[in-house]
Amino acid sequence: MKVFKIIRNLLLVITLFGLSLPTAIANDDNPGNNVNGTLTPSKGKNKRVPSMERIAYSYTYEGELTFTPNFPYTALYVTVEEETTKETWTGVATPDNPTVSAPDESGTYVITTVTDQGKTFSGFLYL
Repeated sequence: MKVFKIIRNLLLVITLFGLSLPTAIANDDNPGNNVNGTLTPSKGKNKRVPSMERIAYSYTYEGELTFTPNFPYTALYVTVEEETTKETWTGVATPDNPTVSAPDESGTYVITTVTDQGKTFSGFLYL
């Protein structure tokens, strides 16, 4: 009787793992050579409740950054700055064209975006 419980539990675990595997493969957020990340709002004065607004980004090694905010926007003014040399790239992302040019050399970069409403978001890109 105890052996049947062990076998039943083992089959249950294998079945659950097998059912979740196709979902994990289908939800692969990093196909190929992309780097994905999230920009968060900069801390402002008198902020009591953290904002739920975020900007997801995807970097391709062809030197392109694509932005996907979780809120409506008209334009994102993007600045990418290399942390040590302070070399800077700028661009404007819109809902119709959410991609801007970015560096293609390895290093640590600070990404800063300012929305058309004046909200600032920032994060890091590690290449």
